[in-house]
Amino acid sequence: MFSTPGMARAALLFALLHLAACSSPLDPETYPYFNVDEASAVTPSPLPDVSFALVRTGDAQSLDAFAFEGGSWTRARTFVHSAVLVTHPRGDILFDTGLGREIDTQFREMPAYIRPLMRYRKYAPVVEQLQAQGYDPARITRIYLSHMHWDHASGIEDFPGADIYLHRDEHRAANDPANARVYLRSQFDADGILWRHIEFIEQPYLNYPRSHDLYGDGSIVFVPMGGHSPGSVGMFLNLTGNRRFFFTGDVTWSLEGFRIPARKFALASMLADDDRARTSREVVRVHRLMHQLPDLVIIPAHDDHVQAQIGYYPKTIR
Repeated sequence: MFSTPGMARAALLFALLHLAACSSPLDPETYPYFNVDEASAVTPSPLPDVSFALVRTGDAQSLDAFAFEGGSWTRARTFVHSAVLVTHPRGDILFDTGLGREIDTQFREMPAYIRPLMRYRKYAPVVEQLQAQGYDPARITRIYLSHMHWDHASGIEDFPGADIYLHRDEHRAANDPANARVYLRSQFDADGILWRHIEFIEQPYLNYPRSHDLYGDGSIVFVPMGGHSPGSVGMFLNLTGNRRFFFTGDVTWSLEGFRIPARKFALASMLADDDRARTSREVVRVHRLMHQLPDLVIIPAHDDHVQAQIGYYPKTIR
């Protein structure tokens, strides 16, 4: 126990510097290699009229160093909290919900010792942004979650008519009291939530051996990406014109993590990642995919550098 705030800050600084000194990039050669399935490497054609929009619901200020190992300790960085609205002729979906209407109340449930590290600035929640543009939120009958951590699942109860889809391992972890540090029960304790599990099949998609093609037309494909959480899920989105996007959740918080490749800063990873070794394997898998498919646009859930270039709702990518 530290006797003064000054000693506590000095000890924390020493610990951070020690962790930074011990960090190093990942060596892809030490991880398993998954071949890219040739059939799925070609963008499907024809494709339905699909579009998406990034809905920014909040953000937080930090440093590059906390986003990835080897990042700058002097360069500021914005971490964004967003959701993805996908429009499809057979039904619109939301991928993650960002910060919802009740985020301030929900946040008080988080253990006090970790709250200072998770501070946020909130924007309007998804449901209100949609309504402001004349979009009826009732059109969203399905919400798919990359995972159920507090900053991704906060808006579940803002959409009472939507079925909630997630990996069954994620559902189990979120309901385990031992995980209360990262899952907030108040975000998903309403009566009548319609829980559904994403069913992956042994169908290769790019370098993922299992996948789930939502509408069977190749436009929206989910893949399991466990590690950051037990049941993390990624989403591939294919648009006309051979444009392919990959929403990777929190495998890394920055595109640099995939490019180098590098993990999150060690302390951040210890606090946030369920299985650091498994998360590292997913980082390397995406790193290789970037080289194999250079036109693939990879969108980490919190990387404002990447998302700002695409633009935020009401801007829509078609």
